[in-house]
Amino acid sequence: MAETIYKTMSVEQYTCAHEGCSVPIFLEAGFVRHRRADQKTFYCPNGHSQWFPGETAHDKAQRLAG
Repeated sequence: MAETIYKTMSVEQYTCAHEGCSVPIFLEAGFVRHRRADQKTFYCPNGHSQWFPGETAHDKAQRLAG
């Protein structure tokens, strides 16, 4: 008998911000953490570039340092 193993993962749902697209985007929680930290680009299924704007920990440290 074959054994099937399912891995559970946590996903977060977002919506493409490109005007007129609004396709749902499901991202793995670890991927979201990495993209929020490095602010690199990722893409919706229709190819529109997305990113999480905001201040990185490095940016915050530099700002607080003066």
